[in-house]
Amino acid sequence: ALSQPKGQTREGDLKKLADAAEELVRQHEFISADRLPRVLGASTGFLLAMGFVPARAVALALAIYLLSEALQPVLMRRLEAKLEHGRYALVLANSALGSCAFSFPALMLLLAGSKSLHIAAALYLTGALLNAAMVRATHLPQGISVAIPPALVLLYGTLPTGLKAGQEELFTFATVIVLLGY
Repeated sequence: ALSQPKGQTREGDLKKLADAAEELVRQHEFISADRLPRVLGASTGFLLAMGFVPARAVALALAIYLLSEALQPVLMRRLEAKLEHGRYALVLANSALGSCAFSFPALMLLLAGSKSLHIAAALYLTGALLNAAMVRATHLPQGISVAIPPALVLLYGTLPTGLKAGQEELFTFATVIVLLGY
């Protein structure tokens, strides 16, 4: 059963959920149109990262990412078939899971210690944030759920190095990118 926020009718609650689901459906249709090239491009990023950080960990993240991508259309169909808050939350949670998995190789690259790998990771995460801002922003809650993991990794990974003398530009770059994403 749908929970009813204090002072709100069940009909009003269902209308908001229906509006949110409609935004998600439009966004899903847009994203589905380029699913194969997007998944192939993302998978290439995972494979490249395997050359610099532990391959098993990156392979696990890739498997989670691919599972999330395969599950998303199923979750969307279930949400379209029956509007429920739980189904809506699963769509958002799955989006966040895929984003976490996608961000993991970049975190590994940031922790690897090499300045060139830091720059590669920052670019990788910038791509994830651009995806969140430009593609996923049709439905703001999903845009936010997809943007938070790479934003946190970017800030976490660049904060320690950015505070070291001579690396302020990397920290500034990361901070500006994260802020622009929002």
